[in-house]
Amino acid sequence: MANALARQGNTVHVVAKSGTVPDLLEAGVRLHTIDHEPARRPFPWLDNILKNDCAWEQGYSCAARNLVARLHADEPVDCVEIPDYNGLGAEFTQPLPFPVVIHFHTPTYLIDSYNQQKVTGRKRRWYALEAKALARATAFRSPSIALKKEVSRHYGIDEEKIMVIAHPVDTTPFDAIRRENGKKNVVDILFSGRLERRKGGEILLRDTQRILSLDPRINITFTGELDMGEAGSYRSAIERSLSESQRHRTWLLGPTKHQDLSVLYRRSDIFLMPSLFENAPYALLEAMAAHLPVVAARTSGITELIRHDESGLLFDIDKQDSLLECIKSVVAAPQRAAACAEKAYAYVSDRHSPARIAHQSLEFYAAVGDSFRQGILSRSRH
Repeated sequence: MANALARQGNTVHVVAKSGTVPDLLEAGVRLHTIDHEPARRPFPWLDNILKNDCAWEQGYSCAARNLVARLHADEPVDCVEIPDYNGLGAEFTQPLPFPVVIHFHTPTYLIDSYNQQKVTGRKRRWYALEAKALARATAFRSPSIALKKEVSRHYGIDEEKIMVIAHPVDTTPFDAIRRENGKKNVVDILFSGRLERRKGGEILLRDTQRILSLDPRINITFTGELDMGEAGSYRSAIERSLSESQRHRTWLLGPTKHQDLSVLYRRSDIFLMPSLFENAPYALLEAMAAHLPVVAARTSGITELIRHDESGLLFDIDKQDSLLECIKSVVAAPQRAAACAEKAYAYVSDRHSPARIAHQSLEFYAAVGDSFRQGILSRSRH
């Protein structure tokens, strides 16, 4: 997004925590790094004693606010966009000389709900921090209708105030990788994501062994977080469910560099996404950009991207054999699956092109800016 906005002649500032390594940024994008700055409060030393992680994140919010204020003093900033997670916008207290847009991804409360996490006092403080950031925003954007409806219901935000703008996806890196053709004895299935309940951990635990039993040519590759906490438990349980021969057809790679993941997309035959809830997942969009046939759960934002039997296959998570039937269909009719993949590629290269999404974003920022200035003018008159 930053690169696409810069290509259209805009000055783009990207703010990241120190130690973060961003993707390659073009010359028109200015990268700034921040370190923790304790937020102003009556007893800041208490945060260190209590090891308050909310206070720690507020320190980064404070640092981001101070940096943007300095940037604005040098050259006026037209709009600031902040992700919803970790309460990064909590210290952007009004009045500010610029509008603040919160970009919804997947709030922590929603992740915890689908992962059936116990709501502790610590978690309530975390949810409150993220809600605090929303209360200080000028406007909101969401990558999917499903997420828009969910956050509108949970936070009591008028749906009309949340603009749906898709995620941008550049197909160029995938187009540059030659796909291996002519494989006859192997069918590679790829799962990419954190191995947790929300991402379909229970479904993968139930069906990995059954999928491998469908056809001896099938291999399954897992990439993403596989070892920490809940992910490690799912990994161990899946491994225990497999026979020795099935383990030799199961690859558990763990976190994978982005350039290596692009190659994995191109060398695979089926992309599997069994998630219980997704916004507009980049993993799915990248699989579509890689011409990779998709088998995904008929849930949430996934259904906004994939049309069943047109651009992929969707299965019902509450029907035990639905996923297996979809896998069998792709294995039995690879040419039909490839045709679906081509339609998915055409869709994502058009509707999610960075230039198109950047243009939509600029129109949104301009409208937010106009409304923000009118609000300031109205207040000054009163």
